[in-house]
Amino acid sequence: MAKGMQCCASCFGDRGLREQVIPTFSNAIGTCSFCGTENENLVEPSSLRDSFELLINIYVQDENGKTLVDWFKDDWGMFTHPRMDHANSCMLLAEILDNGDIVRKKFSPSDLCQSDKLDLWSAFKSELMHENRFFPEIKMDVGLLSDLLNHLVIDPSEVSKTWYRARMQRTHEPYTKDINPAINIICYAAAA
Repeated sequence: MAKGMQCCASCFGDRGLREQVIPTFSNAIGTCSFCGTENENLVEPSSLRDSFELLINIYVQDENGKTLVDWFKDDWGMFTHPRMDHANSCMLLAEILDNGDIVRKKFSPSDLCQSDKLDLWSAFKSELMHENRFFPEIKMDVGLLSDLLNHLVIDPSEVSKTWYRARMQRTHEPYTKDINPAINIICYAAAA
């Protein structure tokens, strides 16, 4: 493997790596060898091996599958930097794992990692949108949902200061703002 190459969190586009993992192993601040981002915490790719091996364990080799890089992009939103095309992503993952062969093999998710949670979420979403908005009959795991929402990070600079309330229109006549003054006062107060 190449000596002296260092990667950064921008290569991956993952908040957990950026905030928790990479700062722990960072040995310098500078320009990334893989994505070219400047003034980043840099780490030797091999220092990330344990974190990535845990993730790889949810996939099994399958000649009809996809590469690990493709799975990481699709399932985890990794390698999002514009310079992290397939070749650069494979090179970085090979450096992390110290294994150039594994990035060429095909994988599929393990049956042990399959879950009906996405189906439940889709049914719940559909019920809220189209059937029963206020009192859904489908039960959600509120604890799990709470844990997941805690991982949702919103950058305040990217949030609009103006908010709008959307309503389904039952006729071709648009709603006027005086159709229900109480609702409009709440909407305008939220937008202020």
